[in-house]
Amino acid sequence: MKLKNIISIIFICIFSSLELISQGGSNYSILGIGDINFMGNAAYSAMSGTQIAFPEPYSINSRNPAMWSFVNNTRLQVGYKFNQNIVTDDKSTIWHNNGALSSFSGIFAIDSSSSTAASFGILPYSQINYLTSGKINVIKMDLDLQGNNIYQGSGGISQAYAGVSTKITKRFGLGFSILTNFGVVESSRETSFDNDNYSFKYTTKKSDFISGWGFKSGAFFSPIDKLIIGISYEANPGVNISSETNYKSPTIPDTTITLDTDIEIPSLFGFGLSYTSGKFIIGADFSIQDFSNFNYNKGSNTEFTNSYIASIGINRMGNPSLNADFSDRISYKFGLGFNQLYYKVLNNQIIEYTASFGTQLPFTGTMMIDFSFIAGHRTSNDIRLVKEYFFKLGFDISMGETWFNPFIREY
Repeated sequence: MKLKNIISIIFICIFSSLELISQGGSNYSILGIGDINFMGNAAYSAMSGTQIAFPEPYSINSRNPAMWSFVNNTRLQVGYKFNQNIVTDDKSTIWHNNGALSSFSGIFAIDSSSSTAASFGILPYSQINYLTSGKINVIKMDLDLQGNNIYQGSGGISQAYAGVSTKITKRFGLGFSILTNFGVVESSRETSFDNDNYSFKYTTKKSDFISGWGFKSGAFFSPIDKLIIGISYEANPGVNISSETNYKSPTIPDTTITLDTDIEIPSLFGFGLSYTSGKFIIGADFSIQDFSNFNYNKGSNTEFTNSYIASIGINRMGNPSLNADFSDRISYKFGLGFNQLYYKVLNNQIIEYTASFGTQLPFTGTMMIDFSFIAGHRTSNDIRLVKEYFFKLGFDISMGETWFNPFIREY
């Protein structure tokens, strides 16, 4: 049989038998838009992302713009994150790590009397980072060939935002921001066969250029002293994907195909509350995002579903007085999180559990350095699927000073 006919058969049957055996980064970020970042900067990721109703005077909230009203000075903030992933199955264990600047944001306390603030920044929305190898076995027309697929991908979606918040009354506030989505997702598949009679390889490389817009809105309400209830809503209805796919095969000339598609990232609705008692703030968040009608990067054995996110966080607040001992001025934070991810694989729901802690260290004036550490586990009940363990280190520097301070004029 001619080599061209054999390759054609393989092309048709390429996914007839596939077993994921190893990868780099998160194995599951191959699906959909990747791993969605809902934890925010180090000040909130130290509490497993609890922030929808959590007041923070020195950090910029990424989930509920209404909470910007609790920041009482103008600040600039930059963050860095390091990720360590461990992926294991019954055959092998793979370690993979990466790190990069994670965010840049600023906030302007425009009017301290009404707690009006404006904020801007660039934040990660989702991350894709995987390296997956899969065995393939083609049995067709008296052929029994063993091969290998290698899948690799990187990139993700970032968001630039600008918005404003204000306290309508002492117990009620609103916030709103406009989003610009952008990013590039690079993915490739390399399929190779090598045996006594035939040896050949073909590759597919795809670049998805992502652009679009969206918005966030939020509110908080304090029905009694020390209790805050918050709600947040995020929508990204206009996202365009411009794809460029290149095919290389031993039997046909190199081919490049371009395609434009529009998708709508499902809306995210969140609810949270917090209560302050002495030096402690305890809070909880719950969010839902319905991906059941989503169809971007959907695998043949994958079903997109509802995503549920729940977390609790505790902050032992440091003493704000500059005259206090340094040890008493440090804030200590803890959190626990649960995330039902937005996909099922082989009819198994993927669940993520996290535990976190961190500190906020004060320095000269209102400069703060936040550290966070997150340990997590992704799992399912199917032995055919890999288990993931991950560790994340976060580091933020936040600097601020008082601007736009109102004063009494005498005429």
